Amino acid sequence: MFRHILLLVLMLAFSCQAFYLPGLPPQDYCRSGTNKTCLTAIQVFVNRLTSSLGLFSYDYSAFDFCGNESKPINQNLGQELFGERIKTSPYKFSFDTNNLCTEVCRRSYNSSDERLEFLKQGILYSYTHWWIIDNMPLSWCYETIDSTEFCTPNFPIGCYVNKAGTAEGACGINEAFNKADTFYLFNHVDIVIYFRPSLHDKGISRLVKATLAPKSYSENYCSGPPLAIPSKSEGMLNIPYTYSVYFQPEYNLEWATRWSYIFNSTQYTNVLWFSFLNSGIVNLFLLLSFALLYFRRIKSRIAASKQMKVVPVESPWESLRCDVFRVPPKPKMFSVFVGVGFQIFWTTIITLCSGALGFLSPANRGALGTTIVTLFVSFGSLAGYKSARLYKTFEREDWKSNAVLTSLSISGFIFMIFFAVNLIYWNHGSSAAVSAWIFAEVVLIWFGGMLPLTILGTYLGQRKAKFHHPGFVNSECREIPQNSCLKKPIISIILGGLLPFGTIFIPFFFILNSIWFHQYYTCFGYALLALVNLSISCGLVTILLCYLHLTAEDYRWWWRSFLTAGFTAVYLFIYATHFYIKHVEAKTFATFIAYFGVTTIMTTLLFLFCGTVGFLSCYWFLRKIYKKYD
Repeated sequence: MFRHILLLVLMLAFSCQAFYLPGLPPQDYCRSGTNKTCLTAIQVFVNRLTSSLGLFSYDYSAFDFCGNESKPINQNLGQELFGERIKTSPYKFSFDTNNLCTEVCRRSYNSSDERLEFLKQGILYSYTHWWIIDNMPLSWCYETIDSTEFCTPNFPIGCYVNKAGTAEGACGINEAFNKADTFYLFNHVDIVIYFRPSLHDKGISRLVKATLAPKSYSENYCSGPPLAIPSKSEGMLNIPYTYSVYFQPEYNLEWATRWSYIFNSTQYTNVLWFSFLNSGIVNLFLLLSFALLYFRRIKSRIAASKQMKVVPVESPWESLRCDVFRVPPKPKMFSVFVGVGFQIFWTTIITLCSGALGFLSPANRGALGTTIVTLFVSFGSLAGYKSARLYKTFEREDWKSNAVLTSLSISGFIFMIFFAVNLIYWNHGSSAAVSAWIFAEVVLIWFGGMLPLTILGTYLGQRKAKFHHPGFVNSECREIPQNSCLKKPIISIILGGLLPFGTIFIPFFFILNSIWFHQYYTCFGYALLALVNLSISCGLVTILLCYLHLTAEDYRWWWRSFLTAGFTAVYLFIYATHFYIKHVEAKTFATFIAYFGVTTIMTTLLFLFCGTVGFLSCYWFLRKIYKKYD
C-alpha cells in the first residue's frame, strides 16, 4: 500500500504544467463572412495592474488608460478574494485580419493634472499590465543576456531614466530611452496572435499563443521618437494610444498545452528537485533513526517482557505507563487546535492533489481560491468530529462550547486579520480590497455553512466512543526529575522545528514570490511532494524527541508534541521577515501591515497543520509501545 501511494505522489509531481480538463472548452475562430458557428471578433480583456516592487495592485481605470467605461465581467469567489478585476477593453479586432497602427483613444493632460502625476508614479514603481485574449495572457517575450527567450504574462506601462542617466527596468530595451530624469510611456503595442488551423474543418482555427511588444511613440502615429515625459513637465501633453495586430499560423503548438511557453520561463524545476532531494535525504536519516530506536530498543524490550512473567528492571519509559496518558493542561484548547489542524491538513492535501491533476490551472481563473474556501468550509465537520472525540477522551462533556470554539476561534482570528489588511487596501484604493458584498458572502458561508457542519461533526464525535488508551492513569501525578538543559521542553521545542523547516523553506520562497510578485504558481506536484516531506519530518522528529523525554521520565508530551512540530511555522515567519527585508522594495507602513498580516495567516495555518501532524504521530507511537499493558 505504501509503495502504491509513493508511486502516485511521484506521478503527480511530474504534472507541474497545467493542462485543460472538461469545463474549459476551446473556442473556435474563423474569418468574417465564413458560414460557420465560430467567433469572428477577438476581444482583449484587461485585469488589475500590479507592481514588481510588491506594492498594492490597482484597477485598470485608475491610470486613465483607454476604456474607463469598460464593464467588469462576472467573477467567482476565488477571483474576488485574490483581487482579480477583469474588464472588457476597447482593444478589439477581427480574426486573421492584420491591422496596422490603429488609434484607440487620446488623452490630454496639463502639467498640474493629478492623473498625469499618478501615471508617473505608476511608471516609477514598475506597474504592469495584465491583458487577456481567449482566456490566455498576452505575453511579452524578449531575449535575455544568455540569448534565451523569456516570456512573462504581463508587460510594463512604461519605464524611467533616473537623474544620473541610468535606464531602469524596461528602458534598457531601446537606446532611444536616454534622457535623464524622464519617464517613457508605452502607448503602443504590437500584438502577434498565433493560431492553429483545424486539420478536419477548413476555415476553423484555435488560438494557441498571443504575444506583444510594448513600444513608445510620440504624437506621430506609430513612428518617430519615443514619448518622453519629463519629470517636471510643462504645457499640455497629448498621448495617443495605438496598436498593431498581426496573425500567424502555428502548427507546432497544441491548444491543450498553449500555456507551456510561459510556464517554461517562470518555473525553476532544478531548484525544486534539489530541494526535494535534500529533504528526502534528511527524512531518510530520520527514518533510519526511528527504525533503529523502535526495533533495537522498544520492540526487543516488548518481546522480552512477553517471554518472561516478571521483567527484572523496568526501563524509564515503561515506568511512565500510568502517567503518560494523563489529561493535559487546557484540554479544550488542545482539542480545538487538533480539530482545526485536522481540517487544514485535509484541505491542503486535496487542494494540492487537485492542482497536481490540473484542475487548478491558471486558465481556470479563481479555481484555487474557490477550492480552498469550499474545502475548508466542508471539512469543518471533520474538525468538529476530531475535536469532540479527543475532548471526550479527556473526560469532558461540554461538547457544545467545544463545537463553537472549533468553528469560531481560529477562523475568527484569521477573519480579523483579513479584515484589518482589507482596511489598508480600502484606504489606498487598491483593487485587492474585497467589497462589502463579498465580505457579507464570506460571513454567510462561515455562519451558514461552516458553523452548522462543525456542530454536526461535533455531535457525531461526542456520540462515538472515546479514544482507547492502554493501561490506566494514577490518581496522583508522578514527580518529574530535574533534567539537563538539552532535555528542557522549551529547548526541544525550539530545536525540533529546524529539520522540518529545512524541508519546506525553498518551496515556501516560490509561494511568497507568487503572492507578492504576482507570478503564476503551477507546480502543485512539487508542492505536494514538499508537503509529504514536511509531514514525514514533523512526525519523525516529534516521535524521536518524545522518546528522548520519556527516557528522562518526563511524561508531559501532549502540548510538547504539538508545539515541537508547530514551531516550524515560527522559523518560516522569521524567513518571511528576511524575504520582506531583502526582496520587497516598497517598505511603507501600509505594505508592512499588509505583508505581515498575510504572513501571520499563512504561518498560523501552518502551525496548526504541523502541530497536528506531530501530535497524531506521537499519539500513534505511544499507543503502539504501551499496547502491551492492555
